[in-house]
Amino acid sequence: MAGPRKNPQRRKHAVARLEWTASLKRELDLMIEQRINASTDDIRSKARQEADEAARLKVVEKDQTIKSMSRTIEELKRKTEQGSQQAQGEALEASTDPEEKVS
Repeated sequence: MAGPRKNPQRRKHAVARLEWTASLKRELDLMIEQRINASTDDIRSKARQEADEAARLKVVEKDQTIKSMSRTIEELKRKTEQGSQQAQGEALEASTDPEEKVS
């Protein structure tokens, strides 16, 4: 009769051990999930920073291109105006005294 009494004790002990093991597993799963979430957040943050930096660099590059093109346009305008003034001067010179050109 000692056997049947030990059996319920063993069962209680086994159930308690299973509950404890399940509790530890839940805690471990929660810790793993938290670490995964933290790592995911870090990765997202770094990706966002890299994307922001890439976008910033593109803006800087476009700004530099615009400045360079503006300088080129201004230089071309200045050369055009100089050429136009020179052409006007030559035209004026040619039209002022045609007889002087002949002699």
